[in-house]
Amino acid sequence: MISRSIFLGLFVCVKLVLSGQAEDTVFVKSLLLSDQTIETSVAFYPEGDYLLFSRKGAIFNFGKENDCDIWHAKSAAQDLTWSAPINAGPQINTAKAEQVVSINATANRLYFTRTIAGKEVLHQVNKQGRRWGIAQEVVVPDLDSFPQVKSYFVSPDEEILLICAVSEEANLADIYYCLRDADYHWTSPTPLPLPLEQDGDEITVFLGADNRSLFFASNGPNEDDNYDLFFSKRIGPSWQNWSTVRPLGPKINTPANEYGLAMPFSGKIIAYISDVRASKPKVLYAKTPAGFLPDEN
Repeated sequence: MISRSIFLGLFVCVKLVLSGQAEDTVFVKSLLLSDQTIETSVAFYPEGDYLLFSRKGAIFNFGKENDCDIWHAKSAAQDLTWSAPINAGPQINTAKAEQVVSINATANRLYFTRTIAGKEVLHQVNKQGRRWGIAQEVVVPDLDSFPQVKSYFVSPDEEILLICAVSEEANLADIYYCLRDADYHWTSPTPLPLPLEQDGDEITVFLGADNRSLFFASNGPNEDDNYDLFFSKRIGPSWQNWSTVRPLGPKINTPANEYGLAMPFSGKIIAYISDVRASKPKVLYAKTPAGFLPDEN
């Protein structure tokens, strides 16, 4: 039987060239050229030269029953050409399910979740030379008060933690924020007061490098139950004032589900998850739609 390392090595030099017009959304193809895998979360390195994502159902995943592992792909330039995806390896991936959250501004600390006792627990791991070290759980005060946490995001400067969580009073997830205190600990989660006309289920959230441009996935503003990607901008220094919520538009949002947006520092490109392709959640890659670059608003 061919070993894991040999098999993955066969794909290192393979290039996945993504076709389509420059302004259109295009797919990041699957490692095994199969529709059997699904992708669950995505993140960019700060410069956009690496794409991290979580994949479920790949035959070389470490997780039991092929649960999610974190994978990565490299781009020599932001030209829609990526190397074949490679499993991030046993330093990060275990028999449990791991999903990528974000990476810091210097690309030496990775945040991800690991499923423990049915809960998505936030972890961080530091790079030691060229390898990742031992992952540690991130302590967030009062997090146990939420019956369910659906996703996390840590800003590149590691000063802001965003959480999509279900409270005791609601069956839908809302967005909460935590800030670093004077001792470099996280504060307790505080509700983020977005001006949404209709309450919905907010399942993923992302903050641009300006720490003001907020992208999130919700089914609240829609007439159906599908999730779309939306944008709002923090007005002034307060976390209590936000601009009108806007959808990212029809080139990104479809009748299917879109969520899990990520972008590098430049803000010129985005990656996100969509199940528009045969109802299989996949990573899509596109130019950021006009009007949604962090420095345009």
